[in-house]
Amino acid sequence: MLEAIKNYLKDSANLVFVVLLLIVSFVGMMILQGCNLASLIAVNVPPAVKIAVDIPKDERVSLDNVDMVWEDWIAYVNTNTRKFESSIDDANERYAVIKQMTDIGLEAAGKEASGIPGGAILLSGLSLLGGLFLKRPGEDSRVAKEKQASYNKGLEVGSSINKT
Repeated sequence: MLEAIKNYLKDSANLVFVVLLLIVSFVGMMILQGCNLASLIAVNVPPAVKIAVDIPKDERVSLDNVDMVWEDWIAYVNTNTRKFESSIDDANERYAVIKQMTDIGLEAAGKEASGIPGGAILLSGLSLLGGLFLKRPGEDSRVAKEKQASYNKGLEVGSSINKT
């Protein structure tokens, strides 16, 4: 009986190949079914984002957990945007108070300066001093460039600290 099976398998080598291929395919499919494909795909997260959300620079981020990193990044951006906006609002309020005080002072000095010898020169000097508090043309873009350069330098210093 065993001899007959051996002869049958020798005569039908293609059948044996197909059966073995089916068995290997079945085992392979069973193994792959347990795999999480999203955890095998890497996402290239920019180094600045990794630093901002406290992920070690050499840690691999997969498609499986990129949603968590994205949510952390959105929270980081929103928090810092609110802080920056609040800081700008505070600065604008201080600017408005100083400008109003300067305008009141110049107005009061203008009325009284006409009765003082050399009052016109004094008023001109006070006006010049008040002009120092006013924004110059292009000031906002210059400040924005300085802040961006400062931010970039901070990222460079931070990444060099993390490298050491």
